[in-house]
Amino acid sequence: MAFIGGYEMKKVAVKELTHEQITWFVELVERMRNGDPYRVDCRVLGVIRNYCADWSLAGPIIERERIGIYHTDDGFTASTIAVGKINYVEGAHLLPAAMRCYVLAVFGDVVELPE
Repeated sequence: MAFIGGYEMKKVAVKELTHEQITWFVELVERMRNGDPYRVDCRVLGVIRNYCADWSLAGPIIERERIGIYHTDDGFTASTIAVGKINYVEGAHLLPAAMRCYVLAVFGDVVELPE
């Protein structure tokens, strides 16, 4: 396990992240895109904008990143192409599936979270 900022880190599959964790990673990516060098402190997750529930936040990302969303019998499938690789995620709800797909496209299949 790696140590970052005094926290011991654990590896977690993107497909297993909670909505709160997905939102934290989306916030991190959006801050990095805007040139903000500061990481988002995991302890303040409750004050971060909720990308998994708010269309006004997630919609522009879905459009900008060209995330395809498809309705299935079990919920939704979201897909996008990043670095020549097709990424897709299934989920019961549309926005979490789309935001999870975004995190997968940026960070890959596995991310590190503080324990």
